[in-house]
Amino acid sequence: MVDPFGGHKLAIPFRSVAESLALFRGRDPQRTAITDIDQKTSITFDQLDLVTGAIANDLGRRGVRRGDAVVLLANEVLEKLLLWLGIWRIGATVCPITVELNEVHLSFIANLVEPKLLLIHDELDERIFQDGVAPVVRFGRWQPAVTDRGIYFRSLPNPAEPTGDDNAPEDIAGMVCTSGTTDRPKIVVYDHGCYWLQ
Repeated sequence: MVDPFGGHKLAIPFRSVAESLALFRGRDPQRTAITDIDQKTSITFDQLDLVTGAIANDLGRRGVRRGDAVVLLANEVLEKLLLWLGIWRIGATVCPITVELNEVHLSFIANLVEPKLLLIHDELDERIFQDGVAPVVRFGRWQPAVTDRGIYFRSLPNPAEPTGDDNAPEDIAGMVCTSGTTDRPKIVVYDHGCYWLQ
């Protein structure tokens, strides 16, 4: 087996997203994990582990598998991070697209990464992807109270433990876009192992 860390001695052993979240949940379940200051919403480690596990299960039901690309189009909101971690928990690759890009660039990137699914925030117009590059799933707000959540988060399956694959250090974690030196976006690809070599 090839060593994904190239022989580097890790000060902290690699843990998948699911393992890391389970560790924090077991240690400090009611401690605040993330706060969205603009939305005035917080999520605990207990809630974070449960909701990202439920997202991973939902993605699996929609046919997303380990190594698949998932485009995530959203403003900088808490829900973007929840979905990002859910995508990682199933071993898929996240392709976050900035909403500032024009429609031509958005479609270019979406076609280039060949996503299995497009996750689009309710505030944004899905018609920017007019060529039907992949099925679209829209999402709204996550709130601690189930009754206050948007439709997507209310509809998530209940089991906390994801049924699909988890992420490994050699798995592609993300494909992010950069404008580079031309007017056409470029894709930068990175794996999960890069975080442990910082």
